[in-house]
Amino acid sequence: MSELPNSVTKESLEDLIAKSEVVYTNPVGTLTHCVITLPCGYGVTGESACVDPAKYDKAIGEKYALEQAVD
Repeated sequence: MSELPNSVTKESLEDLIAKSEVVYTNPVGTLTHCVITLPCGYGVTGESACVDPAKYDKAIGEKYALEQAVD
């Protein structure tokens, strides 16, 4: 029987995400939605929102939505 690690490392998560499909959408205003579809087909989601539409930045929204999905 092989030994499986008893913890998840940041590196193993990054490797899994690199093998996954990551899609961002902006369904309404300043809401950014992230869906990570893992190689097994399981989906993980995250989202971020900006209170002030004048300060909305797509790249920052995607960054925080991805971070939430990974968390």
